[in-house]
Amino acid sequence: MASSANHAAESFRNPFQNTFIPVDSVQELALKKPNDIPQRYIRSEDERPSLTPLPSLLTVPVIDMGKFLLHSDDHERQKEMGILSKACIEWGFFQVVNHGIPHSLIDRIRGVANEFFSLSLEEKQKYAPQGGDPQGYGNMFVVDENQKLDWGDVMALSLMPEKIVNLALWPTTPRDLRNIVEKYATQVERASQIILSLFEENLQLQSGYFKEKLGEDRMLNMRMNLYPPCPRPDLVLGLSPHSDAGAITL
Repeated sequence: MASSANHAAESFRNPFQNTFIPVDSVQELALKKPNDIPQRYIRSEDERPSLTPLPSLLTVPVIDMGKFLLHSDDHERQKEMGILSKACIEWGFFQVVNHGIPHSLIDRIRGVANEFFSLSLEEKQKYAPQGGDPQGYGNMFVVDENQKLDWGDVMALSLMPEKIVNLALWPTTPRDLRNIVEKYATQVERASQIILSLFEENLQLQSGYFKEKLGEDRMLNMRMNLYPPCPRPDLVLGLSPHSDAGAITL
């Protein structure tokens, strides 16, 4: 996941920065004690997920970016813009197709993520967050000893601006992870700018409105999430309900 946010150069502060409390790896817990769910992961009844299948007619809106980028037919473009508008109003998210990000690159980013999480715990812990840095490996945003924990592990990286990129927390294994992440970040940033420009058009804002508001020091973060199998998925959450801090998340 990558997220852009607004931060002025003279007062730049990473909104994810905080004091994190180290916790056990969920992946290791699932491997060593597959039937044991510590109390800290068990949600109250009102927070527990429903295992009831979603209605078959409930489908996430799909936005075809190709109709904005590849076709000059104004009718098709306006029709797709209507779908985008409805998706934003009624859902708040949507699936994007024909976005231009090579599927081979998406496969590679998933591949290096899987390779990283397959490393030994000792190796992964070399990249644990340091001094409140939001980057690194672990279970992010644990700020309270009594806090309910998510059933998942995270590798978080800050990709831009350059001043917050901490390469000491970028894994060197897999060997090509850094190269692939940088290529992926470039593609995601490009796609995010196109989507924001569509928002501008849909809201009848001036071109470049979001670029001006986000500023030159806009931030791009990435999270690789691992959700190990859980023997009682009805008791836990892989990711707690939240609102992302950025302008847009892909």
